Amino acid sequence: MDWSPREGSSGPPAPRQPPGVNSGGGELLGSTVEIRDGLIIVALTHFLRAKIATLRSSRDPVGEILECFEDKRLEEAFGLRYEVYVCRIRGECVEARGERFVVRCRDLWEHLRPDIVGPTRFELESYVSIIPYVDPGKARTWVERLAEVDKELSKVDSEIVSKLVGLEGKASKAGEEGLCLEGLFTLGDGRPAPLPSYAFKCSERLIEIYNVKVWYDNIYVYVNGRWLGEPDSLDVLRPVIERSYAKLGLHQFNWKYTNFRREVEAVLYDKALRAEPVKAIRSCNWLVFWGDYDFEVKPYNGEFVVHDVRSCINMDMLGKALKEGLTGKELAEREAPRLVEILQSWASSNWLGPAEITGYTTIAHKYPLHKAFMLLGGGQEGKSTYLRMLKDILGSHNITSVPLQAFESLEYRFMLEGLIGKLANISADIPRKPLKNTGYFKQATGEDPMDIDRKFKPTLKGYVNYAKMIFAANHLPQTADRTHAFFRRWVIYEFPNRFQEDPGWYERNITKELRDQALTVGILAMRDVLRRGAFTGEADVRERWLEESDPIYKFIRVLERLNLAKRDPDGKADAKEFYDIYVKWAQNEGVEVVDKAMFTRQLKEYGITDVPIGGRQYYKGVRLLERVDVVKDRLVREGTEGLEAYK
Repeated sequence: MDWSPREGSSGPPAPRQPPGVNSGGGELLGSTVEIRDGLIIVALTHFLRAKIATLRSSRDPVGEILECFEDKRLEEAFGLRYEVYVCRIRGECVEARGERFVVRCRDLWEHLRPDIVGPTRFELESYVSIIPYVDPGKARTWVERLAEVDKELSKVDSEIVSKLVGLEGKASKAGEEGLCLEGLFTLGDGRPAPLPSYAFKCSERLIEIYNVKVWYDNIYVYVNGRWLGEPDSLDVLRPVIERSYAKLGLHQFNWKYTNFRREVEAVLYDKALRAEPVKAIRSCNWLVFWGDYDFEVKPYNGEFVVHDVRSCINMDMLGKALKEGLTGKELAEREAPRLVEILQSWASSNWLGPAEITGYTTIAHKYPLHKAFMLLGGGQEGKSTYLRMLKDILGSHNITSVPLQAFESLEYRFMLEGLIGKLANISADIPRKPLKNTGYFKQATGEDPMDIDRKFKPTLKGYVNYAKMIFAANHLPQTADRTHAFFRRWVIYEFPNRFQEDPGWYERNITKELRDQALTVGILAMRDVLRRGAFTGEADVRERWLEESDPIYKFIRVLERLNLAKRDPDGKADAKEFYDIYVKWAQNEGVEVVDKAMFTRQLKEYGITDVPIGGRQYYKGVRLLERVDVVKDRLVREGTEGLEAYK
């Protein structure tokens, strides 16, 4: 073939040659080549080889190679533009050759990925270094040259597959030694196989040994009769991966352990079975399944269960209760008097409520009744001790701690990821920061699909939360949501008794036997809740919540309770006098005084608006029933008593 420029065509300027290459021919990377009329394939390959050496740790080496094609240094070094980098013949660009090369790279990626998780340094070098070995004078067309490249790649693919198959005999022995692989394996020319080949085989063996499964991007392994999720599952797998890395001596090839581990884990996420777990909790050797109004207990036979609680159901207690038709309350009073005594010391007459919460958390994969719980108390009143007991019953792997305020702010949006696959959300000592947006909270407690943002992962679309919401606080936080949909979700339990600090009390009293009893009583008590459709002590919390969280609402209710004022759509009160009464009351009660503008805005939330009448400002919607001085005097003398009487 005549490679000279077409007659009458001067052609583009000759590109500058890379070091070690001249216009007549030269030795480059062990290959004798000839440069004619601006053919720069060898120069390009020289550039790519230097670039590839930096890509060993890349998760997407092909992507980075494609980016390097757009590198300005190509133009600076070789006088080329990206679109025409392959060659210039007869003074014209061979159309779209660069694009074709890119397509072939992507074909290679998709061809090898299922078996060896994408090209690495070896595969990419093999591909680009084949090009200068093909003499352009012998291959008349680019199609013929690409065909020869495909032949070489087929050889490489066959060698890799044969070496991987040859490892099967060693896997069993390696597993016995706590390894996923044993011994290096090489390709036909003696070079070590690429890092992803090891990662693929290691992950394949781990899946076989530990029956690895993936649920919501969470790796689970089966060890000693238990299913462990992250981070416990990674604590099992990573020492095996690390020992295998050391045994193989992969550091000899400048392959870092962290890169090897990430490759293995990436393949595990990709290759392990996406399994749907049994919708039950496991308690020792038993599974607890919940229906709409009852539960069923079955023996555990190795099923994939993601919720393995730490306490064991007392089957003797439970069997007796079911046989005799006892309620949860009756079972506790008859078989667990010490448990009843402790619960009463915490929650007084509503002692069965905390037991019901314990049972509620055992309902996995659904959220019936749509209730959240607020444990109220001023401090050292048993809230934290009860929550500690609940955590010990369920196990920390079944619990997350997302504060109530995290459900309303984008600032905390990644915290909601913690809800995925948990039985309970337990957050103690929540702040008094006002709640402005409760939409996510209502979704999380209402079995509504919600989109959860996750760090370094795609957003999880349509997740239905079932982690039961349990909060503890000294005071109820203010809320801008005054709707029935918000308040009907809450059950409030008061912890009224203060205890002296005793560091060893928990260990002496909350024994394993007592926790097992608490779990057993809780399950039976929750069955009773489902049958009657309400928790112990459940009531409309709107009035209490607003009164305890909003001082201005409390002020209005105290006036009404003492018959000093009443809300009347046609009534009005002088704005200055009414505000002065509020200031007097707030100072007497030790409540922070808000300015008049804020006071006016908050009154509007309760139907009391400011209106101008005859040049003066009035509050419409409220009427004083006594003179201003009498109102102030009685508020000072009877304000607290009026509040207690209201309660």
